[in-house]
Amino acid sequence: MAGTNGTSGTDVSAADRPSEDAMFGAPTPATADPADTPEATPARALTDDHGRATEEAMFGGGSARASDAASSAGEIVPEDPLKIGGQLYMRAASGVSTEVPASKWTFSVPTLVDGYFDARPNERVRGFVLARLSYDPTIPDGDEAAASAFGTQKQLSLALDQLWLRFDVGRALFVTAGRQHIKWGAGHFWNPTDFLHQVRRDPLSPFDARTGTTMIKVHVPWEKYGWNFYAVGLLEDLAVDGTLGKVGGGLRAEMVLGTAELGAEAIFQRGHKPRLGADLSAGVGPFDVYAEASLHKGWEQPLWRFVDKANPALGFESWMEKDYTVQATGGLNWTLDYMDINVLTFGAEYFYNSVGYDDPKLYPLLLSQGAFNPFYLGQHYVGVYGMLSTPASWHNLGIVLSNMGNLSDRSFVARLDVSVVLLTHLRLEGYTAFHYGRDGGEFRFSLDLPASPTTPAYVVPTPLAEVGIGLRVSI
Repeated sequence: MAGTNGTSGTDVSAADRPSEDAMFGAPTPATADPADTPEATPARALTDDHGRATEEAMFGGGSARASDAASSAGEIVPEDPLKIGGQLYMRAASGVSTEVPASKWTFSVPTLVDGYFDARPNERVRGFVLARLSYDPTIPDGDEAAASAFGTQKQLSLALDQLWLRFDVGRALFVTAGRQHIKWGAGHFWNPTDFLHQVRRDPLSPFDARTGTTMIKVHVPWEKYGWNFYAVGLLEDLAVDGTLGKVGGGLRAEMVLGTAELGAEAIFQRGHKPRLGADLSAGVGPFDVYAEASLHKGWEQPLWRFVDKANPALGFESWMEKDYTVQATGGLNWTLDYMDINVLTFGAEYFYNSVGYDDPKLYPLLLSQGAFNPFYLGQHYVGVYGMLSTPASWHNLGIVLSNMGNLSDRSFVARLDVSVVLLTHLRLEGYTAFHYGRDGGEFRFSLDLPASPTTPAYVVPTPLAEVGIGLRVSI
């Protein structure tokens, strides 16, 4: 049965944020992100860590006193309460456009270096820090960010992905405080209830490079029924003014009802519209079906439209939606185990976006206003995919074929991802994507603005394809 992609059971797929185990190379089953589940086991975590250690013992001092205290409590002192590791992820990608010579194709060589400290002095206390260094020599050096095949970034940047401390109160209430990842929702491609990230996830990328959000999460499990309840305090905001009144809050409940899993949440924060969400996943015969929806009272960003009586030089206007807005997705998948060792999955998903656009003529304006949001631009979308995974005897071969389309403007993109493990720890990845459909649509967007007395010419050629390769190794 498909798991509800909440904090207690994220269904990890090629499009989801990888867990620490997946990021750092440990061949473990799919689990939730370690900051989401109190019972989650970190990459390379200790297998016998039921002891109690003092802070001095964790950092190398006072081991004798820690051992005495743990022994008197009947607990086992862990042999190594601190793990240090990370990953090196090197990529190269090129974008092919129509009527552009090969010498002018875009090219990027981004490299990510992740490093983490994972401290587990005992089974009830854990601290985790993960920092990320990003470097791309194809981006000009300087303070200004530049666009590349992997998004807008600087040549060299350092980011804090995770920094959190977890502990429990009476083994009944679990607290995680700090910068962390929490994923809500059940969608494969689209995630309208992902309220706790400020940036939308790229649904076609196998690696989610978004950083975490600073918050306090309190988890109260109801083991008798398998239900989970969460409360979060949001300490991060796009318009932070450093006052207590800007602290936001949220609640989520996850319930198991027969063969179905239901999740419901609400987020409130001053300066933002209230956000409500719900998701459902269930097994229906051989299929796993799921649905996810978010409800907003109004919309926080301005929307744009053409008007008849506007400034003749413009012909459009911005407006603020005050009625309820809905984003909803639903889909199903079917998994086939064959030869007892291989797994083949097929799936399809539909997404409705009430604040999307159905006229691609607005796209140049949206681009100039910073409102061009890929995969959330149109009103109607559809996506299909197939995934093949093989065991270690086949070098952990993974193949993902995805096809997504904006039905509102009839443009589409198909992508093939292939990955294989070499030399035990080295993962080789490759992908190719192809754009087709209506010219000027979201996935075939182009722009040709002639020069004016005040501005230079601006040209965005029609995308045709992208190819890329990557190497990933645990440190």
